Amino acid sequence: MIKWKWACGILAILVASLAFLLVAQHRQVEKAVIKDYVLQHASVEQALQIGIEEYKESQNAEALADDLIIAYGAADGLYGLPNDLKAAPGFVYFSNMEFFYKVQDQFDFYLPIGIREIMDDAKDGVLTEKSYAKLIGYHQLLEEFNQLALSGNIDKKNAKDYEEDFEAFYAANEEKMTELIN
Repeated sequence: MIKWKWACGILAILVASLAFLLVAQHRQVEKAVIKDYVLQHASVEQALQIGIEEYKESQNAEALADDLIIAYGAADGLYGLPNDLKAAPGFVYFSNMEFFYKVQDQFDFYLPIGIREIMDDAKDGVLTEKSYAKLIGYHQLLEEFNQLALSGNIDKKNAKDYEEDFEAFYAANEEKMTELIN
C-alpha cells in the first residue's frame, strides 16, 4: 500500500511538472510570436519611411514604386504570421490569441493591397495626391503602432500587455483605417 502511495505521489509530481512546463512554453511561444509580429510591422514601417524620404527628395514616382516593393513584400508576410510554430515534440500548438487574429483581419489583410495600389499608381511616373496621402497615412499608422508596441521592455511584456496595446491602437485608429481601405 505504501508503494502505491509513493508511486501515485511521484506520478502526481511528474504530471504537475509537465503541466507547468507546457504552460511556461506556451507563454514563451506567445511572446516570441508577438515579438516577431511587432518587429515585422517595424520593418514595413521602415521601408515606407525610406520610400517617402527618397520620394520627397527626388519626386521620382517610378523610384518610389521600386522602393515600395520591399514594403509590399514585408507587408504581404504579415498576414501569414504566426507561422512555423513548433510546440513541444508530440504536442500541437494551439493559440488562444484571438485579439492577434482580429488585428490581422482589421488591418494586416488590407495593408499589402493598399501598398500595391500605391505602387501601381507610381509605376507610371506620376503619383496622385490620393495615393501619396494613403502612403503617408499607412506610414503614420504603422509608426504609431510601433511606438505603442515597442514601448517599454519588449522582453518583459507578456501577451496580455500586447493585447491591451493592440486593442487601444485599433480602437483609436479604426476610423482612419477604414478611410485608408476605401
